[in-house]
Amino acid sequence: MLPRKRRNRRNRQGTLVGLPKDFTTVGFYYNKDLFKRAGVPEPSPDGWTWDEFIAAARAIGKLPNCYGADFVSWEQMVRIFCWTHGIDFASPGWNRPYYFSDPRLQETLKTLQDWYHGESRTLVSAKTQLETMQEPFIAGNVGMAGPYGRWKVPLYQQIDSFDWDLAPLPHVEGMPRKNGVFTVAWGIAESGKHKEESWRFVKYLTSERGQALMADAGLAIPVLRGVAEEKVREFSSQRPHNAAAFLTAADLAEPTDYAPNPEWRSSCASRQRKSSSSASPSVPC
Repeated sequence: MLPRKRRNRRNRQGTLVGLPKDFTTVGFYYNKDLFKRAGVPEPSPDGWTWDEFIAAARAIGKLPNCYGADFVSWEQMVRIFCWTHGIDFASPGWNRPYYFSDPRLQETLKTLQDWYHGESRTLVSAKTQLETMQEPFIAGNVGMAGPYGRWKVPLYQQIDSFDWDLAPLPHVEGMPRKNGVFTVAWGIAESGKHKEESWRFVKYLTSERGQALMADAGLAIPVLRGVAEEKVREFSSQRPHNAAAFLTAADLAEPTDYAPNPEWRSSCASRQRKSSSSASPSVPC
């Protein structure tokens, strides 16, 4: 079963246990036409580095009325960016020690912040989608969008004005590759009145047939390896042709858990947004 790693979640009543519905890892969707116009090589399906990513973003950003990348500044995406640089916000399970004052974390976050604020049209502001009420990538003048999971595919498959594909999440040269697993789980309420019926339903949803049917929606990857491999082969016949990148990254990924304290989680998210968004965002036409 994929993902192989799991973390129990605790609430005030004890441990929460669920069976994974499906999952996705993350990568960057990219505009093949803009890469060609900018004269930069497309990302290798076998992996590429953050140096290659930012070089491509800068080159595309120099094209008239174009922007390098729509870089997602959600707190979990920023955290995954830090993972690829060998640092995290806290110890596993959000336990001490915390690393917010660690020079390595501060340097990593400053790198991302400089890409936003120190360069023109390299990264599209995190506020762009909210202010324009549209997906920047669909406009056709943004070179890359991510880190995003499989959930973007149904929307992006409506694009008919340019060619596009999926690139793996970049890594730091010389460091282990990392990724993050996004998943949800099926659970049965302890106080439920129809536990046997619920269990039969959950077993169906996690069976090969149930997994295959849900995968056809195109939003995520099945958690049963055999079904996942079969579906990825089917997915690869249409865009993104490199759908296998989602599955390959699963063996490199960690669960994207959240800080258990809601107030702390909200504060952490707010500080990250401030570090990666600008007061005057660049808005693609």
